[in-house]
This record gives sequence, C-alpha cells and structure tokens, in this order.
Amino acid sequence: MAVVFEPGQQLTKNDLNIFIKDSNNQMFDPQEIYFAIEDLDENLIFASTPVISPEKASLGWYWANVVLPLELSVGTYVIKWYVKDLPDTPLQMIVQKFGVVKLSSTVSFTPTIGGVIYYPGQTLTEKDLYIIVRNHLGNQADPYVISYEVYQRIQGMNVLISPQNQQPLRLGVGHYFANYMIPSDSLAGDYYIKWTFVENTNAEESYATQEFAVVDGGVIIESPYNDTEKGLIRKLRFILRDNNPDRNYHFMPPAQEEVIQGFTQKFGYVWEDEELFEYIDFAVSDLNNRPPRENWEISSLPHRLWSIVLSQAAATALRALAINWAHEEWGGDISGVGLTIEKSSKYLAIKENFEASYASQVEQHKEFGVRYIVGVRQPRYQVGVTSALETYSRMGVQNRRNYIGPSRGMFG
Repeated sequence: MAVVFEPGQQLTKNDLNIFIKDSNNQMFDPQEIYFAIEDLDENLIFASTPVISPEKASLGWYWANVVLPLELSVGTYVIKWYVKDLPDTPLQMIVQKFGVVKLSSTVSFTPTIGGVIYYPGQTLTEKDLYIIVRNHLGNQADPYVISYEVYQRIQGMNVLISPQNQQPLRLGVGHYFANYMIPSDSLAGDYYIKWTFVENTNAEESYATQEFAVVDGGVIIESPYNDTEKGLIRKLRFILRDNNPDRNYHFMPPAQEEVIQGFTQKFGYVWEDEELFEYIDFAVSDLNNRPPRENWEISSLPHRLWSIVLSQAAATALRALAINWAHEEWGGDISGVGLTIEKSSKYLAIKENFEASYASQVEQHKEFGVRYIVGVRQPRYQVGVTSALETYSRMGVQNRRNYIGPSRGMFG
C-alpha cells in the first residue's frame, strides 16, 4: 500500500484504505464509516467537506476516493477514519499517516526472471494461470469440484479481488485455466491464485496456490542477464528437470494448504534464476582456477565449454538442495514402527554423478589446452632419404647416423 503521494494525484482503492474485521477475523460492513484528511496542525485539507464518505471496494474494504489538491505542500498528513461497527457501539477513530512529496516521473522495475507477470487489464489465456490435475495413479483426471479465487497481498493481508468460487475453463481431461482479466485499476504488487479441489463426493476440499505479480503498463521490464547467461540458465533448468513449474497437482497430502517451515504449498521453480546464475558463476571460477589457469567470463563463455560448466553448476545446485532437505529430515518411532524421512542423500548421490562428469570433461579440456596452447616441439630439420646407393642428404638434413650431414652432391 502506498503511503507517499504527489499533489494532484487521484487516489485508488490500493492507497488510503481500511479493512473492517470482526473478532473472528472476518471482514464485514460497519454501521457507519466516514473520513477526514488533515495536516499535522489539524487543518482540514478539504475545508468545504469536513467529513467524506468512502468508496466500498468489497465486503469490509473501503477507500478514500479523492484527488489530493495541487496546492498541497510537501509534508506529512493524516487521514482520520471514523467507524461505528453496530448501532449500539461507540464511534471509533483510526488515524493513518501519509506523506506528500515530489516524485520522479520515471519508474522502472526488474522482476525475478522466470516469475509470472501480468499487466492491469490483461486477459489471461490458457498459457497463463493453468493447472493439470492428476489422481493418485498419476493419470490426468477431472475432480468432482474445481474453482479458483484471486487474492492481492496488502500489508500482510490477503484481500480477495475476484468473485468467489470462479469456474475455470476446461481444456481437456484434468486440464484447466483461469479465464480471468486482471482488473484495470490493479496496483503493482504481489498476487496469488488459489485453486480449490474436491476429488469426489466423499472427499474434503484441497487447496493449491500459485503466486504472480502485476506491474504497471508503463513499467520498463529488463532482464539482468545477456543472451549467453540466459541460455546457460535455461539449459541448467533442463538438466535439473526444473524447466516447468510443478503444475501437476495430485490428490495426495497435504489435504489443506498447510505451512511447512514458513512456506505454503504452491507452484513454482525449485531454483530462482539468481541462484542458478550463482552456481554457474562458481563453476566458471572453478574451471578458470584449474591449471593451466584461464580467464573465461560467463557473459562470453564459448558454447563448447557449456557442458563442462553446467555439469559443475548442476552439482552445486543439488548440493544446495540437499542442505535444504537436511533441515526437513526426521526419524522416530510411531506406534512401535520406526520411520525415517530422509531425502538429502539422494540428491548428494546425483550430485556425485555430475561431479564425476565434470572432472572427466575438465581433464580432457585442460590436456587439450596444454597440448595446443604450449605446442608440441617439432624437428627443426627434414628427414633424410636413403637410397640403394647411399644416403641422400641435403643441406640441413638428418642422415641415418642421426647427425646433420654436410652438403654433398648427388653421389658424393
């Protein structure tokens, strides 16, 4: 939520807003609500309208639909919300501060490469927010019930911005997508789609979420990587089988959208582009430091060295993933039955295969480089020719006694 504005700016529902919740954390509409905007000396900004009725965005969500006066000076201001929950409850006042400044008109934004990014007013297609549903046998299957809702994250709160229980379009057995249009007044920020499933009439609801971002249409989106670096990252994803986010949801635990180590069950890449780029950088550094030393850069790495670098980068990525899984490992006894949850060693075993491949390729590369960079010393002289009569040696030619013979005529 923005807390800094410019004089003359039209505020939106994502700016000066308020969310009304009851004791059960459920949003509701109060009996009465209005607001006033003042400076720190309690002077009204809109003197002709002491109190203003807010616009309602959705259940319990209200916002100040005003244009800040052009004559506002730079400084701090407050909006005072007056809320009366029920007819028999007292009027409450909630104060929210905001600033007025002069901002630059140039805005640029560089998202994480590989993220899902859309623009306000964009209509999503089957290639955007889609999902493939599979049963416990791994076969695509249509659930008994499937729906979705779109939420925006605002100051740690998840605000529903779409109608409830939207029905997706079906592309095939178990294949659905969200036929949704990003609202034209959406503010740049973090969003997510929440899918709800019911496998059959006797099953409970299951959930899965997928995060995405919305950026302003005038924002400049630039990749921090050049074509060579993007090519290396893409190929490394293919090697690691991380080239397509896991959109294949199975009707298996978790039954609900649970939180594990602070992370919810949601779709996404295992490795971010930034991580893979660092692993590639480590691999290039290792290649350079092995004798004879070289001076390769990622941005200009020749294609013939890609397989070498990617083998070591894949090993580093798997080692990092094994470290993550080591924190999740567990062993114990349940009802007299020993149970161990352990995955890190499996990733380490695959890592060793990549390291062995890297070691073999590096050895061949370095030997090739030594032989052709230093060069093999060649004889300075031509080889003599022996005839039936005697050795024929020209000037500077070895004879068969292995010394340089003098210059002679044809027969001596």
